[in-house]
Amino acid sequence: MDWGADAVKILIYYTPFEEPAINDIKHAFIERIGAECETWDIPFFLEFVGYDPKGGDEKGLEYAKAKPSVVKKSMEEFSKPQYRVDVLKVEVRSTRNSSKAPASMADRRPTPAPKPSRISAKPPAWPRGPLFISAPGSAMPNSPNP
Repeated sequence: MDWGADAVKILIYYTPFEEPAINDIKHAFIERIGAECETWDIPFFLEFVGYDPKGGDEKGLEYAKAKPSVVKKSMEEFSKPQYRVDVLKVEVRSTRNSSKAPASMADRRPTPAPKPSRISAKPPAWPRGPLFISAPGSAMPNSPNP
């Protein structure tokens, strides 16, 4: 690349429940970036952040109920081969403030995840398609692909 980039990372606000005209633009944008990354042979990292297309509170109970579907359908969409995503970062499927835990539990900090050990051998290559990652300490949703 002209600027010396080793990879491209894009963060996009996305919900599969948005108007098709808006999502069509987002799909074309991500597809174009994926094609450019493939042309330059550099990895494409994509992170999506869901939202309520009706303008509701993303920390409220209504959105918390819809969020698993937003995350799953977004993963299904951006796992399609036309986007050429190498790493798809997904958000946690629930919101801390919307849980049924008492306030004292919701205010506690999560226990840090153990640090991964170093791998001395080269990891095996995975087939073309996104590698799913999520925020540290979060439960990883199931991959939409079999």
